Amino acid sequence: MKKLLLATLITSASFAATTATLNLSGTINSILEIEIDGTSAVTKTVDLLDKTAQSVATVTETSNDPDGYDVVITSTNSGSLVNGASDSATYTLSYGGTSYNLSSAQTVDNANTVGSSDRAVAVTVTDARTDEFDFAQGTYTDTVTFEISAK
Repeated sequence: MKKLLLATLITSASFAATTATLNLSGTINSILEIEIDGTSAVTKTVDLLDKTAQSVATVTETSNDPDGYDVVITSTNSGSLVNGASDSATYTLSYGGTSYNLSSAQTVDNANTVGSSDRAVAVTVTDARTDEFDFAQGTYTDTVTFEISAK
């Protein structure tokens, strides 16, 4: 019996591992967001007679894609504030310090950028008219869309 017990102990000991592996993993979900002044839609008023840069908003871009992201800026009225069909006033948009003519879509390239960035947005009315009587009465509007996409 002693020999059997000793053989069992020797056999068990010879199968014990000398190393063990613990594999760990963690997951970070994809983040790809854009906001204007902390929300998804904002309305701001522009002075059509003021020809200087008018600060109108702050856009916050957030992405954790290691390849970075693009922001495409488009204007419903191709860079003009429109008063129905009767009149319009052209403008340029400054985004993060760079001026854009919105007559066509503009792409802001943020290659290899991870994190959150705030971009100041300003509007400069480029229409040459300087007096209210030069404009048709009414409200002039445009919709500027900022769309973020991963690379």
